[in-house]
Amino acid sequence: MSSTIASDIVHAAHTWRTTLSMPEVSAADWAAFESWVNADPRHADAFDRAETLYQALGDVDADALGPELMRPSPRERQRQWLSQVLSTPRRQVRWIGVTASLLVLAIVSLFFMLPRFATDPETLAYAASYESGLGELRTITLADGTSITLGAKSSVSTDFDADFRRITLLDGVAFFDVAPDPRRPFVVTAGSLKAQAIGTGFEVKRLDDLTRVAVAEGQVRVLHPQVLFGQPRATLKAVPLSEGEQVAATGTAGLGEPVSIAVASVGAWRADRLVYKQAPLAELVADARRYADFEIVMADSVSDLRNVFISAFFDAGDVESMLNTLPDIAPVIVIRTSDGGIEIHRKPAE
Repeated sequence: MSSTIASDIVHAAHTWRTTLSMPEVSAADWAAFESWVNADPRHADAFDRAETLYQALGDVDADALGPELMRPSPRERQRQWLSQVLSTPRRQVRWIGVTASLLVLAIVSLFFMLPRFATDPETLAYAASYESGLGELRTITLADGTSITLGAKSSVSTDFDADFRRITLLDGVAFFDVAPDPRRPFVVTAGSLKAQAIGTGFEVKRLDDLTRVAVAEGQVRVLHPQVLFGQPRATLKAVPLSEGEQVAATGTAGLGEPVSIAVASVGAWRADRLVYKQAPLAELVADARRYADFEIVMADSVSDLRNVFISAFFDAGDVESMLNTLPDIAPVIVIRTSDGGIEIHRKPAE
């Protein structure tokens, strides 16, 4: 691949990345982009590098790209190397194979001769799962010093190695007080959403289709697939969050824009306070189910209340009062069933 062609492809990739990050991207733009990507395997490589650069450095002006950014990616270099090997005379290929074998042997020998990378292997390789019960709060301290507080009826899994610290929030809500480790990023996955911490304290909530990230201290970078016409795309939308900000995402609407919140409200459930700012009704009901020892059912008539958002706070230890208050702040009625459960219906039109 000549340098001229490489430069054109890289510039085009950065132009596409900028176009697709705009607030409004038309169906014609997506179609043109997919046509460009499929036209040449090098286009996908270049776009991958453009996206990686953006995630690491922020927006990059294509006209400011220097020779260092024009270097082929590892995948491109591998493809070029294989092409050269396949076109090399057989005798030269044999010498390449001998040299490669000696190099592998030297690397293996060094691995066994040098001391281990870390004195505490558990800090590097660490995998476990944790969960909390109904109405229970649970705090776990991980091998690296990170503290995780699980909300009621919540669960996480951990997967640490020498390069990354990965956490998966399986259900519920968790607050993370992250121990600094510049060598290994700390990333929380909740469904399609990823939140990468930058020395921080933050919470992540996952309830059905909703995921939410709120920051109490430091910064978090939130990633989620772009959504077009209700369908997730391969490209990602990135939103940086700072102290006192939160962002929410759903599978059909994608990642929203950050909103300001009171820092004291982040993780307030650790002090038995459930705080909501423009939260959907379904989120309140899902939280109530994590504390209540009785059944809570949302009737079909409530399904069209997706655009009802609530700002309020409640005592997590008094779920019945929380449910009894709902008719005052949302167009619903609460009915007590004969078996002690709760049914939530849409309030009839007057």
